[in-house]
Amino acid sequence: MGFFRKSSPPVVLGVLTTPPPSSWWKTNRHLVLLGLGLAAGFWIAVHTGAAASSCTPAPGTSPRPSSTAPTLIHVPPAKGAKP
Repeated sequence: MGFFRKSSPPVVLGVLTTPPPSSWWKTNRHLVLLGLGLAAGFWIAVHTGAAASSCTPAPGTSPRPSSTAPTLIHVPPAKGAKP
């Protein structure tokens, strides 16, 4: 006999809401930090002299060493030779 009985109204258990939109910083922070990292790296490279190194000697110096001493080369002993 309960076929025609009125059903009780639905009970609200919770409310689903959409999260607020992300802020500009949260959306673009990776780009800002990338730009700052590239700028800092460029500044360090320019100011440490790494980019200004050259292969030419200073004026008044010879490109070759002035010493005529022979170059020492290590030759391992032959097999079976006593040290």
